[in-house]
Amino acid sequence: MENSWSKYEIVSRYELFKDLSPQFIEFLANSAYIIHIEKHQNLFHQGEKAKHFYILLIGSIAIQMDASEMGYVTIKAVTPKDIVGWSWLLSPYEWIFTSEALTGSTLLSFDGVRLREFCESNKEFGYQMARRFSLVASQRLKETQTQLLNVLT
Repeated sequence: MENSWSKYEIVSRYELFKDLSPQFIEFLANSAYIIHIEKHQNLFHQGEKAKHFYILLIGSIAIQMDASEMGYVTIKAVTPKDIVGWSWLLSPYEWIFTSEALTGSTLLSFDGVRLREFCESNKEFGYQMARRFSLVASQRLKETQTQLLNVLT
């Protein structure tokens, strides 16, 4: 079961990082730690500085957008093995969405500031992270568009 795996095993088996070099897998694993959050707790709020990203191991997290008078609209309910957060990699490094735990959840939290610094000093790692997280961001934006169309119709 995943909660007994080492950080290295989690990262190396994760689809987004599958074909990264062992050196990069090790760096990612050494930049991560396990966190637990309670139901209704937020990982981050829209507009705050984005300093981390997460892999959800256990639980469910809602990715939400503040829609003014309508309140928060859930864009996606993240399930285990999903990435939570991509704003850590893109300037101005601020959260575009808000997150809320739908259940008690366990996540692998990555130090985005440390990873950004390594992206700058190691261009191959930077390219790999940009390529992989652009897929995450693109998917999340498609989900946002679909959710907005559902709300507006």
